[in-house]
Amino acid sequence: GLHLRENCPSVNLHEFTDCSFIRIDAHVNLGMRTLKMFEEAEILPRVKVKVPQLVTAFQLAEHGIGATFISDKLVTGNESTLHFFKLQSKQAERKYSLLLPHNVYVPNAVIEFIKLFRQ
Repeated sequence: GLHLRENCPSVNLHEFTDCSFIRIDAHVNLGMRTLKMFEEAEILPRVKVKVPQLVTAFQLAEHGIGATFISDKLVTGNESTLHFFKLQSKQAERKYSLLLPHNVYVPNAVIEFIKLFRQ
């Protein structure tokens, strides 16, 4: 959770122009946002491999195949071979919304899920 602190330094994507990247397919939200980050930075990434899932990209990065973008939800703190960076891009943050129908009974399980989600 260090990246969530206001005083956490962030890096510019230009710091990684020499890296080979594991790119996540654009049909995945983070894959699409990754493309936008490179576009914003006016960088053409050196893509070593393209994968369909975040977890696959994460595992390949752990094995030294290349750099990738992942969700902070995958980080456990036990990753000994990886370095994590907070990026200077609005695309690096994702907001979630929950929609519920009006005037309908909401089960307690859903209410508890919403409380957990807000944390």
